[in-house]
Amino acid sequence: MFDLSLVIRHLVFGNGISPLPLPIPHYPFPITHSPLPIPLYHLPCS
Repeated sequence: MFDLSLVIRHLVFGNGISPLPLPIPHYPFPITHSPLPIPLYHLPCS
């Protein structure tokens, strides 16, 4: 499940045109940019 407010913030603050899975620092947990209007959990790939 995902929170609608997080979706809105993802669309507002997130760089939706970015082709790279960059984490968004606006959240307490890492989220990747997605072509879909939903926040995705970022897999640790350091």
